[in-house]
Amino acid sequence: MANRLEIVYNIKELMKDHTDDSLMSDRHILFLFKTHRARFLRQLYSDRAKGLDDSSMQSLCLEMEKVDRGTCGITTDCYINRSKEKLPNLLSLRGRTALLSVGPTAVGVDNFDVISPFDVSTCMDDPYATTSVFIDDGYLFVVGSTPAANLIKCIRIVGIFDDPDALTAYNNCCGCDKPEPCVTDTTDYPVPGHMVGDINQAVLKDFLTTINVMSLRDTDNDSAPAKITSNAKK
Repeated sequence: MANRLEIVYNIKELMKDHTDDSLMSDRHILFLFKTHRARFLRQLYSDRAKGLDDSSMQSLCLEMEKVDRGTCGITTDCYINRSKEKLPNLLSLRGRTALLSVGPTAVGVDNFDVISPFDVSTCMDDPYATTSVFIDDGYLFVVGSTPAANLIKCIRIVGIFDDPDALTAYNNCCGCDKPEPCVTDTTDYPVPGHMVGDINQAVLKDFLTTINVMSLRDTDNDSAPAKITSNAKK
């Protein structure tokens, strides 16, 4: 596994064999890397028989707050909390979700069932219903048939996110003494190791294509005939 700094360094090393690596910023290199990461992961997980690789995943914690049922259009009797912040965008996968688990931060407590907002009424009508979660307008809702649902103040989410760097703005715990960002420059980047080489080559190909286009434009500008203006009086 490699972190952000190592990813940028390795790609710049590849560039040295072709051109000046200073022509591309670190920020743009990371942008291309995560763009291709998303594409390769979608291809890999298009086969639903393949399990989601742990190395693709990230986790974060979200603080919860009690909200009125009408906040998300629920009419059934229930207890409901909503995350104070929106959840980062999950990677869009065909026929499956990139959300692996949602649960309380307490050790030894089972994860919650993930449901659709349309299933909330049915879920609450079930006498054996457990605490469930759903996503609506980017927020994560925890809903339950007992007051215990309102006691949940922090939840932990594990999944595959579209932009790994988006988790830089989130912490790994709620209300703890020393919260730390979920992502830093030294955090392992969430991508399977066997995929890194292919992604690096895809980034290099994008870079070389850009250089070739710029070179062609410069050649066209150099070969274009000079515009002649005349100051002669008629």
